[in-house]
Amino acid sequence: MSNNSNLFKRSASPIFEPKFTRGKPKSTAYLGKQSERSYTLNDLKDTNIVSTSSYRYGDKDYLVSTQQVRTDYSKFENHTFFHSAVANVNEAFDRIINFYPFDKDKKTIEVFEDNLTGFEKYILDSFPKNIGYINFSGSNGSVSETIENGTYIDVIDRSGASIENLTERNDGKKVLDPLTSSFSIEFWLNVPDIANDNQIVFQKRSSLSNNFTLALSQSSSTSNCDIHFGITSGSNYVIVTGSIEKGSFSHVTAIYDRFGDQRAKLLINNNIHSSSQQMTFGNLDYGNNSFYIGKGENVRLNNVLFNSVESFSGSIMILSFFTKQETSVK
Repeated sequence: MSNNSNLFKRSASPIFEPKFTRGKPKSTAYLGKQSERSYTLNDLKDTNIVSTSSYRYGDKDYLVSTQQVRTDYSKFENHTFFHSAVANVNEAFDRIINFYPFDKDKKTIEVFEDNLTGFEKYILDSFPKNIGYINFSGSNGSVSETIENGTYIDVIDRSGASIENLTERNDGKKVLDPLTSSFSIEFWLNVPDIANDNQIVFQKRSSLSNNFTLALSQSSSTSNCDIHFGITSGSNYVIVTGSIEKGSFSHVTAIYDRFGDQRAKLLINNNIHSSSQQMTFGNLDYGNNSFYIGKGENVRLNNVLFNSVESFSGSIMILSFFTKQETSVK
């Protein structure tokens, strides 16, 4: 019998030879900057670090996600093989825009992002999450013209008011009214270095004498103006006044400490201002009214009518609203 041992041997070279390399890469750039820093146990609390699909903390020296593949995702021939490019793009946008957990905790957001494909992460990273700050045009004239013509933000105070599927709470209940809680509003504010008339920066209001308002009073100065934060409920009120420089961003926090000294406070670039009045308000409830940023209506502040002549002209960055219900505020 002849020897046919070579009959089934390959006589030609294969089309390709797969090659896998394990071990730490020379550069951790694709892991993200976070991998280059050290973390405490507190930093890692409520994160997705234990997941086998998470590489963001640089704790794994092997591939766990297609996000780590070094490829140019702008070229579909690099990553789209068994799907159309159109479908790939549509599915990526649908997943990111319609299912991103905007209002959930840190761990939930990390789980979502870590489970994205490399192309989906490329799409997510291709768009800026913000421009840094919002510019408000301002407007003067009559009050009605001011309200209608100036740029502003109308925050509808009902959970799930716009798109129910994008929030965990869609019961339509209010979330911004302080009610019987302490509250604070923190933001960066830039007032242009020009003369200004009375302006309201933000406001929650149900009537002339039931509101909280942060406002700028008239100033012909190009270097500074007074800023006021007041809460009025019937005949009861607290108001605090500080000064803010024009032409640059200032860090501002407006505070009402119900369980502390019951005063209104303004923290402006680490300088604290406090109201002379102390007041324990009842239920700070403003009905179904919106929280407005960049405009407001006339209100009573310091038992005096504050006339809003202009909508706000300037810039606001990173505005955060906090409420806290407890027996004491530290």
